[in-house]
Amino acid sequence: MSGSATRTRMRETLESIRDRFVADGERIVLFTTFNFVPGFFETNVLPLLVGESAEDLKNNPQVRYGLNDELRELRCLVVCDQSTQPPAKGDLRYGLLPVGLPNGRFHPKLMLMAGKLRETGKPGMWLAVGSGNLSLSGWAINREVIGAVPVCLQHAEAMLPLLQWLLATANDQLRGRDVKEEGGVRAILGDLATRLGDRAWLARFAADA
Repeated sequence: MSGSATRTRMRETLESIRDRFVADGERIVLFTTFNFVPGFFETNVLPLLVGESAEDLKNNPQVRYGLNDELRELRCLVVCDQSTQPPAKGDLRYGLLPVGLPNGRFHPKLMLMAGKLRETGKPGMWLAVGSGNLSLSGWAINREVIGAVPVCLQHAEAMLPLLQWLLATANDQLRGRDVKEEGGVRAILGDLATRLGDRAWLARFAADA
């Protein structure tokens, strides 16, 4: 698999999941990654979520402002490993939560999206799991794989402990501290955990992506 094919596949997977949801309705998106590069994410991944292109954002503050405005409805959170010491995020409206493990690394690489499904008009969730980080190397240089499925009960049961752990970790980091909570970190985690525990949001079975 070439680097360009890898990039296209990851981009196409993200776009295919995005297009399964009603664009003008509320959506919640969680990304987890080991290494995180905010500059790459803000100019290459976030625009895809709202249907913009990276080229539209270059040297165009007005388009960037429009993207930030759309992030009111599309609530987004990135969780990464704090040992990588990610650079500070930009001024776009999304959450960033670096987490740490006492004897290991935070290494899952997934995307979870929840919202109203375009095909049925009902609530639903889709999950993408891959090997690439949210970085240029993960999207365009290294050989990576990625797959996507509608979230069914089996996925929800596997995902819920992770969401609950992330929420507890966020509470430990942010509760009672003079820390600005950008992007509604705990609200996103709490809302996704609630949806994972509600069968109305789950597919009856996992179909091919």
